[in-house]
Amino acid sequence: MKPSKLKLTLRRAGAPRSSFGMASALVVGLGISVSSVFPVSFSGDKGFEVFTLQRGESELMVAAWLPGNTTDGLVESKSDVTLPMPVERAWVVDVLNGTEQELTFSNDGQRTVFEGMFIKDYPTLIRLKRRLR
Repeated sequence: MKPSKLKLTLRRAGAPRSSFGMASALVVGLGISVSSVFPVSFSGDKGFEVFTLQRGESELMVAAWLPGNTTDGLVESKSDVTLPMPVERAWVVDVLNGTEQELTFSNDGQRTVFEGMFIKDYPTLIRLKRRLR
């Protein structure tokens, strides 16, 4: 069996691609190649750190969080999350305990919008099944 390739991109929404920070150093240190997989856009004026990953043709993941120092309290920002492709199903994954919850979204055949997601100061993972034509 041939191993599947993992594509990964790292960027801060609303910031130059050269603004990678510590996560970039980790990715490079692990020897994972960084490439553009797919863009993600956010509503509002917050800048988010974003990873996008793809395995095979239909498995995608977005990891997004608020950059900066974490606190003991809850830090979050509400945002619409838009992907430039239709998806069939989507789940948010809790990184603290591994549970998944299926998400509702709107889809116009060209893009997918998750309205009012809370992005926290630790990774919010969105697992996606892409609609293939």
